[in-house]
Amino acid sequence: MQRDMKRILIVGAGAIGGTLAVHLGKICDLFVLEKDPALREIIAARGITLKDGLESRTVQPTVLSSPSEIPKGVEFCFLCTRAYHLGTAAGEVLPYLHHDALLVSMNNGICLEPFAEAVGELRAVCASIRFGVGVEEPGVYKLKIKGGLILGMKDGYCPPRLNELANLIDPVIPCRVTDNILGELYSKMLINACMTSAAVLSGQTLGEILASREGRMLFDQILFEGVKVAEAEGVKIPPYDGKLRYGLLAGHNPVSAAARKLTYDALAKKYADRTSSTLDALLRGVPTETEFYNGYLSQTGRRLGVPTPVNDRVCRLIAQIEQDPELISPINLGIAVGLDINQH
Repeated sequence: MQRDMKRILIVGAGAIGGTLAVHLGKICDLFVLEKDPALREIIAARGITLKDGLESRTVQPTVLSSPSEIPKGVEFCFLCTRAYHLGTAAGEVLPYLHHDALLVSMNNGICLEPFAEAVGELRAVCASIRFGVGVEEPGVYKLKIKGGLILGMKDGYCPPRLNELANLIDPVIPCRVTDNILGELYSKMLINACMTSAAVLSGQTLGEILASREGRMLFDQILFEGVKVAEAEGVKIPPYDGKLRYGLLAGHNPVSAAARKLTYDALAKKYADRTSSTLDALLRGVPTETEFYNGYLSQTGRRLGVPTPVNDRVCRLIAQIEQDPELISPINLGIAVGLDINQH
């Protein structure tokens, strides 16, 4: 590597971290911290591979097993852990990073406040991830949805280092900086709060969920409550990828109802057989990140005095499912929206 190349650390070599590694390996001195010995061994032996259609790219990063192995001078760190491990992971690597290094949370939920508390507001960057990746096998990932990254910090703070990071990434992953990262996170989180949670509750594909009255009612209510919470929080939610306009979708009028129907029809057609990676992980014993999706809406709603009964029920049901996955059933969609299931 050239000496003037930036040193970048990726924590976690799963689908998101692996995708980043394949792209960033071209432009920086790359280090990957992976605590799973089996995955670490695979990466050390054959690298990380990303498949994109008929193309396949592999990178061979320097693989680390412990934060103490992090070399001096790492200026940017991407934390690709599950949201509930974010604070711990950040605290472990922080002492080994450059004194003004930026740390980037790569989570689709909303954890801006606890992350800023963990590493400091002047170092905490959140990313809204606009690409989708699947796992073919450990260390081999498949790009399913092409997209980039949107980076931002609390209260619109934007130091020169943040622009430097975006400019570094942009040639290999489309990247821009926003002064409204909370809104961008909401934009991605709301649709995930619908799709991911419905899949965990029901065990169904997105096509099956949206073919049911209860599934569409659940999507409606999560959106209604989510937009009300955002309004109370003073957050402006931009359209997701310029398409999902939440202000329109959350309206209580014929135009909004028609817009929701068109949106759900399009999602059901495009992702008819799509299953949830969160559901797959749950069935392997991995807890969900519902706390940072529907849970965020419930907690923020309580703090601001906005009722969120449907998101509250979603959280309770998924907490029960995490204890007993046999509770997964399409009937949970009706329970979540408050229907009397004895009448169906």
